[in-house]
Amino acid sequence: MGLFLIPAMNPVDLENDLLDYLRERYASEGLVSLVRLLAERAAEHESGTQVPFRVWLLELDTRQRDRSGIDRLATDLQQLLESYGGNARKGSRSGFVCY
Repeated sequence: MGLFLIPAMNPVDLENDLLDYLRERYASEGLVSLVRLLAERAAEHESGTQVPFRVWLLELDTRQRDRSGIDRLATDLQQLLESYGGNARKGSRSGFVCY
């Protein structure tokens, strides 16, 4: 019986990649408050003081006063994550896996 390795992505690396991409996108659009928020999250990672990504997302209401900014970030994250499985057939296990 053969052994097939399924590529897995570290969830912290995935988070960093997604937020780096969005930070650059928001900077190009002039969305300063979102750029600042994502830069603060990156600084937490660099210092090793970050809370889990899910907790950070749930606490955004206390960190970000601009509700439209939170909604924009949530929508953009959802679209990015859905795009990773965009070629997945219904019922297949294509896409990505975090360990």
